[in-house]
Amino acid sequence: MRRAKDEIAVVDGINQMTALAAQDLEFGFPGTGKKVVNHISLTLAAHEMAALIGPNGSGKSTLVRLLSGYLKPDSGVVWLFGQNIGKMPRKAAARLLTVMPQNIQFETPFTVEEIVRMGSFARPEGLDCHTAKILLQRLDLWELRNKAVTELSGGETRRAALAQALAQKPSVLLLDEPAANLDIRYQYELMELIAELHQETGLTALVVLHDLNLAAAYASRIIMLDEGQVAADGKPQEVLTPQNLANHFGVDAAVTV
Repeated sequence: MRRAKDEIAVVDGINQMTALAAQDLEFGFPGTGKKVVNHISLTLAAHEMAALIGPNGSGKSTLVRLLSGYLKPDSGVVWLFGQNIGKMPRKAAARLLTVMPQNIQFETPFTVEEIVRMGSFARPEGLDCHTAKILLQRLDLWELRNKAVTELSGGETRRAALAQALAQKPSVLLLDEPAANLDIRYQYELMELIAELHQETGLTALVVLHDLNLAAAYASRIIMLDEGQVAADGKPQEVLTPQNLANHFGVDAAVTV
């Protein structure tokens, strides 16, 4: 039986090796009269780790919310392994893609282990005790497993949120400024952990980063946004040029790649 259009694995050049794709996305918040995301098209290959950068207000967080299916675009389509994410059941999409948001607020004093196990809500089998222990140990949270998440430090909270996202066993992980508000040491420690997990699991990762040095250090591909559009896309040395930094960030600077 022929598969419906939104279920096929090859769509306008998007093939099975494409994990996530944006096809001519447009979005503007009602009443503003301005497009926050303006005709963006991009693809993320399976097992790729890319950084999303851009000046404040360039549309990074909005694009992440569109790619995750949380926001519905005014026009355009997001494809998740060849399926239209807007037509997928929520749990089906959640089994493939998970988001670690920028603003993490644990308001209920669940324990770290409880929060992590909640991350597997979309999988019928849940998260067994052995797998939960391995995940908590891998993210250096085992000794904190019985601690209330409301009592964690900033870095511990970020690791707990990352563990919760990974509990879903996603194929695609979107991280919106995971290193925000952390001391420099903990920024690099967290990014090192994300890079190691990417290598170990083969997941596809798109990481929104404010620090261009972190982007250069950990991503093999950098996508630069400005005014809701893709301003540059390529290897770090191709994107983080003095000209691009001057044109899109308004700074006379250089980033060592």
